[in-house]
Amino acid sequence: MNSLIKINVIIDDKLKVKAVYDSGSNISLINQKIVDDLKLSLMNNKKAFKTISGFDFSSARANILLKIGNLTDSINTYVVKNNNFSYDLLLGLDAIKKFKLLQDESLNILQRFKNKIITIEKRDQMNNNKNNTMLNSEQNLQNLDNKISANMNDTFDANLNHIEEENKKKNLDNKISANMNATFDAYLDHI
Repeated sequence: MNSLIKINVIIDDKLKVKAVYDSGSNISLINQKIVDDLKLSLMNNKKAFKTISGFDFSSARANILLKIGNLTDSINTYVVKNNNFSYDLLLGLDAIKKFKLLQDESLNILQRFKNKIITIEKRDQMNNNKNNTMLNSEQNLQNLDNKISANMNDTFDANLNHIEEENKKKNLDNKISANMNATFDAYLDHI
């Protein structure tokens, strides 16, 4: 299972991307590729920061319009030009607070909106679909198994009935044969 929590977001009303939800980061990061694709204007801002994989450096910031769930707002992101940064967008605590995001015990992402809590994205939706497909497949297999069992029971019952009928015929044949033998023996005794 993928350990990263990703949610769908829309940048500048143009581009839908999967953003990594990272409550362990204080700042939000954007990939240089996205900045280039959207032709975002940049502000010079040299900033060094420490990531889990070591130190990184950003020479610019991009102020982006971000839509997450029911909220749209602008947020400053630090531009990362690094081949090891393979995410389109990383949402740090600054974005998590601004967009009122929450995480439940199942790692689903929720949003506080108008005094309600709504689900933004279920954990790994594709994985859930796969699980639903597997569940449906398991149900289909169970249904098939039930049909096979029922068919086997019907076949067994039919075979058992056939055997009982054959046994009845054999018993009748044996009785007839025994009666015939008894009658023949009686005839022989009589002569």
